[in-house]
Amino acid sequence: MEKTNNSITLAEALNLYKVQFIVLVLLLAGLYHSIIAAMVVQWYNDPDYSHGFLVPLISGYFVYQRREVLKKTLVFPYNPGLFVIIMGVLLLIIGYKGTELFTMRLSFIIIVAGIILYFWGKEAFKILLLPICYLVLMIPLPEIIYNAIAFPLKLFVAKYSVLFLQVINITVYREGNIIMFPNIVLEVADACSGIRSLMSL
Repeated sequence: MEKTNNSITLAEALNLYKVQFIVLVLLLAGLYHSIIAAMVVQWYNDPDYSHGFLVPLISGYFVYQRREVLKKTLVFPYNPGLFVIIMGVLLLIIGYKGTELFTMRLSFIIIVAGIILYFWGKEAFKILLLPICYLVLMIPLPEIIYNAIAFPLKLFVAKYSVLFLQVINITVYREGNIIMFPNIVLEVADACSGIRSLMSL
């Protein structure tokens, strides 16, 4: 894309409007500090989401890989990005009113995407699409969705574990995710379902 008299590169825009950019970052930090802090605590306390610490770092690495292209990308503000920002704010309000953490956390990524689209334009947004989308993986799933994924996996593990044991002539029965031996009863718990490995992958 050729540079015109009225266009500037992203590097030039960041340098020219650095004060406004810093103010915007501070506003986002003020708006989301408690929401992000609670999510970090969940990463620390919940082994299923301990990979959350790595996700922002990997996303940042994706941005770093594209830094030279980004610097030279021309800035053409895209007005429909404002609607994306508004949608993110509405999600934040809805999540806050319903005390739904997933919605509030997701709204952060949507607002960031909207800001990039609105202020920097479609070209910069396309370059940053992967790092933005990757951030979704750091958000813990709602319990109802998590259980909907984990329970069938537990049944799958229990079923094929029992089939294997029966093939090698071990007396064993199964009821749901409960595996019964003559002298002991075992339960296939969430930790045995493979959900942690899947989430991390």
